[in-house]
Amino acid sequence: MGIAESASDDLKGLTEMQRVGARSWLQCSQAMVGAVQRLAELNLAATRAVLDESKSLAEDLLQARDLSAMVHVGSRASQPAVPRLTSYARHWYGIAGDATAAVAELVDRQMSAVRRLRDELLGRMQDTMPAAVAPTLVVLKEALLWSDRAYEEAVTLAQRLADATEAGVTAAASDAPAAAEG
Repeated sequence: MGIAESASDDLKGLTEMQRVGARSWLQCSQAMVGAVQRLAELNLAATRAVLDESKSLAEDLLQARDLSAMVHVGSRASQPAVPRLTSYARHWYGIAGDATAAVAELVDRQMSAVRRLRDELLGRMQDTMPAAVAPTLVVLKEALLWSDRAYEEAVTLAQRLADATEAGVTAAASDAPAAAEG
């Protein structure tokens, strides 16, 4: 294979890496827009529920004839707040978790594709480069290997953090109704 053919193949590999990156960013953007849309729908539903309940409570308060009826309406207004807040938090966290998982999957697929293309490119470079430059390529491959290992470790730590956060939110959500009653 000549130098011109090798350079053309290298350019094709780099172009494919750019194409993979652009596709991934577009998919990531679509996932984030979907999450924002779901959060907006959640907020609208929560706002609608609060407005409906406020209207109902205001009507009941206007119809109250004595102080005990007013106190009853007032106590009724505060009771469902904690379960609703807990439900809202669970839904919000679920949407955020889904978006995070989608982005993590996209990043993982992109990293795999980029590594594959990078390794192909380095293999072609190794076949066409002068022998005197070979030690430099070995050092570069070793540095990339360590970089890949550091990335994998960071992904593992991020997943552990996400799991711990999810466990904490789940525990807090299940303890909230009991704490509100006690």
